[in-house]
Amino acid sequence: MDPEISRRGSSGRGSRAAQRACQLCTICLIALIFLSFTASKSRKITAPRAKPDRLGQPQSEGVGKDVGLAALTGGISKVIHQSWRSQDVPIRFRPWSTSWRDNHPSWKWYLWTDEDNRDLIIRTRPSFLSTYDAFPQQIMRADAARILYMHTYGGCYVDLDFESLKPLDGLVSELPLALGSMGYEQSDHNVPNAFMCSSPGHQFWELCLETIEDTWLQSQQPGNPLNATQSDGIEQVTGPRMINVALKQWARGHSPVPLIEARHVYPYSWLMPVIEPRKAQRFEACQYLWGPFNAATCKSYFPEAYAVTYWTHTWEHVG
Repeated sequence: MDPEISRRGSSGRGSRAAQRACQLCTICLIALIFLSFTASKSRKITAPRAKPDRLGQPQSEGVGKDVGLAALTGGISKVIHQSWRSQDVPIRFRPWSTSWRDNHPSWKWYLWTDEDNRDLIIRTRPSFLSTYDAFPQQIMRADAARILYMHTYGGCYVDLDFESLKPLDGLVSELPLALGSMGYEQSDHNVPNAFMCSSPGHQFWELCLETIEDTWLQSQQPGNPLNATQSDGIEQVTGPRMINVALKQWARGHSPVPLIEARHVYPYSWLMPVIEPRKAQRFEACQYLWGPFNAATCKSYFPEAYAVTYWTHTWEHVG
């Protein structure tokens, strides 16, 4: 055989082998990229969660005892309660939730899920379970559960769209119970259930639970105009309007419940655009739903605030 022909054949085979090797490398690279992409898409992102000590296991119905929680001077437990449907808290809420842990390093923090809430009812107030299960909206169960957090464990409940700006210790340390006012006493929404602090076992929460049950039973009577599937009805049975009724009832036989001034906890409220639209225009950066929202700008407006809520009204968009 001609040596030149032999060299050409050998060179051709080598070139084809190199091409096949290159193609194989390309296929492997594409496969690795695809696997990496699918893995990142399927990876579940979960919010930080407290250790599963269940915040103790109170055995007596409705009363928090021996749960091992430190307390401030006035008796408010040093624990922050927040809640969501599951452990997968939406990304937008996570920095705000983290702010409470950052500003309260000596406090416990607990994220309650829907499953946790029902378990809490079973463990601490089984007589309430039939009412709890009968509610037509999940937000009503969440509302009722946060009343149980306060009564059973005490501490401070804060909605996930609340951002902590400074520690609460200096604001509520001498109080056994504290709610926040939005500064519009003429409204029966003036005292929301988005921020509540308490010592465990405070009887105000027993009154709230009784008010919930009474209002719910009334709403089920034929001809009653209360519609517990609509916003106003929900708020009257388990939300701020229920709190307003309970506050008035409580004041008839007890010292009024301490209400923290709006400038400290609700410096901007969803009522402001309704009642004071001109004033609200100055705080457009705080309007999460209706304006050019900017959290940093919003916080800069309120140097006296311990916290600010951005009123995402998530409950109106999910069942």
